[in-house]
Amino acid sequence: MLGSYPIQQTISHFKIHRDWYIVNETYQREEVWSEKEKQYLIDSIVRKFPIPQIFIRKKSDTELEIVDGQQRLTSIWEFLNNHFPLSSEYSESSLAGKKYDDLPPKYK
Repeated sequence: MLGSYPIQQTISHFKIHRDWYIVNETYQREEVWSEKEKQYLIDSIVRKFPIPQIFIRKKSDTELEIVDGQQRLTSIWEFLNNHFPLSSEYSESSLAGKKYDDLPPKYK
């Protein structure tokens, strides 16, 4: 159950439950991140660096409204769907240029 306290979620949670998350366009701007910015975020996650919190409002058990973090979640979902590769600028050489499906299991 989500409440007004911090909860950590795995990336697999966001992948499995993608359809639970909705964007309220009243306070969420349209997508503005470049591919380079998305790659930087994903590289941070792969390296297990902390990323800023994502704020969610629970509307029902299966409907969660993104209050803050739309760019981050969109980037995560796009990477999980192979829309862009890891960057050679940010990622270690063995991962550079790989899309999600090409990653070794330990990175997924």
